[in-house]
Amino acid sequence: MSIKPWFRRLYAIALAIVLSLTIFHLPAAAYSESDLQQLKDTNGCNNCDLSDYDFTTAGFGLYGSALVGANLSGANLHHMLLNGADLSRANLTGADLSEAIAMGAKFESADLTSANLTQGHFDNAFMDQAILQESDLTGIILTSAQLAGAYLANIQAGNAKLDKVILAKAVLTEADLSRSNLRNSNLVDANLRDANFTGANLVNAKMPDSTIYNGDVSQYGAYQ
Repeated sequence: MSIKPWFRRLYAIALAIVLSLTIFHLPAAAYSESDLQQLKDTNGCNNCDLSDYDFTTAGFGLYGSALVGANLSGANLHHMLLNGADLSRANLTGADLSEAIAMGAKFESADLTSANLTQGHFDNAFMDQAILQESDLTGIILTSAQLAGAYLANIQAGNAKLDKVILAKAVLTEADLSRSNLRNSNLVDANLRDANFTGANLVNAKMPDSTIYNGDVSQYGAYQ
């Protein structure tokens, strides 16, 4: 009796298994090559997919770039120049913006959940309604930045420079703001429940009830 039919079936099954394993282990091209090229050519790519791209190897900066609504989740933007860039409504979840220079950049309504912004320069940045939940802002410079209505629950912001920052109606529940400089900041109507202000400078800060800081944050549910 011939064994060819049996052998062919066995070979077909083995080949299918090998191909399926190969397909599932192929590296995913997270970002769009065409979108990346558009950004290189025009310094703008609104609503583009640039997720997981390593901009530190790109060979070009993002000064003044238009990236409204772009998907930059997981992107590496370490030490990138983003001054004046518009990233409003962009998805930056899990992105690395450590030591980035983003003075005057727009992040309004952007999602920066679990992003790394440590030691970044975000002076005068526009971040109203941005989501920064569980992000690391340790040592960040946000002097005179606007974060009205921003969601900053569970952030790490020790030693941050937040002087003159606008945090009106922002959510800062369980935020770590220890040793941060919040001098002359605006915290009117902000939610400070369980926020840590140990060693923070709140001189002349306007508190949730519109009064000037009097040395006690416990009345707002926070501690120091």
